[in-house]
Amino acid sequence: MMKIVNQFSKKVIKNLVKTSSLTLIIACAPLLMFAQSASEEPILDIVGYLFEGSEKLKDCSAILFKGNDEVQRIEVKNNGKFEFELDRNGYYTITMSKEGYQSKRIAISTFVDDSYADNELFSFDASLFKEDKLKGVDTFFMDFPFTLISYNKEDGKFEYDKVYSKNMKEEYKRLKEEAKLVDN
Repeated sequence: MMKIVNQFSKKVIKNLVKTSSLTLIIACAPLLMFAQSASEEPILDIVGYLFEGSEKLKDCSAILFKGNDEVQRIEVKNNGKFEFELDRNGYYTITMSKEGYQSKRIAISTFVDDSYADNELFSFDASLFKEDKLKGVDTFFMDFPFTLISYNKEDGKFEYDKVYSKNMKEEYKRLKEEAKLVDN
């Protein structure tokens, strides 16, 4: 008789565990889906304006990469403006280009604390210049982003890496000066 009670108890416990596990999974599923969707919702809206000097560029492109994968391509028409929405916790690169012009890149990290819930707007201007202005000059460093953007916990917002951006701006200036010397 005791053996039958033990077998019956084991079956009841097994069924209870299965039922409890299934109930727990069903109860937690919305929370798991919310956590996943929260990490994939846009956290940063990027707006860029492309110029040559003070003139807005027409007929150029802006390409968004997440990691090494192309996510979106925008053909910029008359106003030089493009926009992208970036998800939380990713590394992005935007490549801006136009036929006959030197391309530029920016790198963006959207890694933030779990408590960060804003959807921030970040805008910037980028100047492209004609490739022929740099003939005879080694432009290898232009494959690197001209600026880095990331979240600053102290200020509670996304911003440029000021030191990196300053150094890149000085390199661009040096390149243009070197190109003038080569051209003469």
